[in-house]
Amino acid sequence: FPSHDIDCKETKAQQLKHLNKTLVAQQNNIDLIHVTDHQWNNQQDIVKSIISSKLGINEDHIFARKCTIDIVSVDEARKFLTDNHIQGYVGSVIRLGLFYEGQLVSLATFGKPRYVKDVPWELLRFASIRGKTVVGGFSKLIHRFKRDNNGSIISYADRMRSNGNVYARCGFELVRTSLPGYFWTNGNVVLS
Repeated sequence: FPSHDIDCKETKAQQLKHLNKTLVAQQNNIDLIHVTDHQWNNQQDIVKSIISSKLGINEDHIFARKCTIDIVSVDEARKFLTDNHIQGYVGSVIRLGLFYEGQLVSLATFGKPRYVKDVPWELLRFASIRGKTVVGGFSKLIHRFKRDNNGSIISYADRMRSNGNVYARCGFELVRTSLPGYFWTNGNVVLS
């Protein structure tokens, strides 16, 4: 962790370095993924799954139209997100899962917005099981949520791994691009 005796302030250029790389890559039709050493060392299976999904080389493709939707318990959501989402579990009010042959293969969680108070819902997490592509999974879960719940939904695309295209395809509108967030780690503990 940074020492209080050391000046840890970064210049604006240093703060925006990775975002600027992402934007240049996007302008050149390159889908850039950023992976931290902490993520590689502690979540390598999830990182490899993200990469194989982006490259379109997952061997297993499951079609959402062949899946059923059901409510997922808190414990099942916690385990699924810990095993399959780079940011892990976060508490939620509604947890919708796609099940294929009885197995949870995709999960979307929703709750009250954490940072913006003028919309009723936030899509908190979406994940599919590692190593599998669930074709149409995001869309099917969003449409079910909208059918059963009133009001608009806000969410955030993590620019380290996403350009937000899946949101646009499901009718979300880009409101703004936030500045990069930071976290510190000593190799074991992560602090936002």
